[in-house]
Amino acid sequence: MAHLLTWFESGLTWFETGLATSYQRPPFRQVLIATLGGAVGIGLLALISEVSGSAVLMAPLGATAVLVFGLPGSPLSQPRHVIGGHALAMAVGLVCFYLLGNGILAVGIGSGLALGLMLITRTVHPPAGANPLLLMFMGTNVSEAALQIALPGVVGAALLYLVAVTTHYLSKQGLARKPKETL
Repeated sequence: MAHLLTWFESGLTWFETGLATSYQRPPFRQVLIATLGGAVGIGLLALISEVSGSAVLMAPLGATAVLVFGLPGSPLSQPRHVIGGHALAMAVGLVCFYLLGNGILAVGIGSGLALGLMLITRTVHPPAGANPLLLMFMGTNVSEAALQIALPGVVGAALLYLVAVTTHYLSKQGLARKPKETL
């Protein structure tokens, strides 16, 4: 039992110090810009979804907003990753849905294949990893999934990125700069 407590305490220490050393709180101005940009971006997608009846706003784009507004200098926030990752993962999801249906095997293969192809094509965008799941769980058939989820979702990713670029340009913070390391 004592060993378990020691292990737990060391985990808590690592958690506290790991967060403190790996992430610096951004300046208030940057937090304000990210907050306003995220609200405008997601709000705009919600409005477009409501007016058009298309799924331009989908759950993975909430996580995309965190990256493009909160961590604009991250390699994962660059257009190749944001738009390319969502488009590739949607395409993989559609192909798996068409060939394998939407069962357990298809969901696993679709998610794994999307990850592998994003790594190969250097378009890794973690929120996009949910796209094959979204397609297979929400779509009743492939055509419906393509027209009502995949296409609007990729358009939503592009629009969200455009709002992020505009927000950061207007704030003179910059977004699409050359990342230090590429994924």
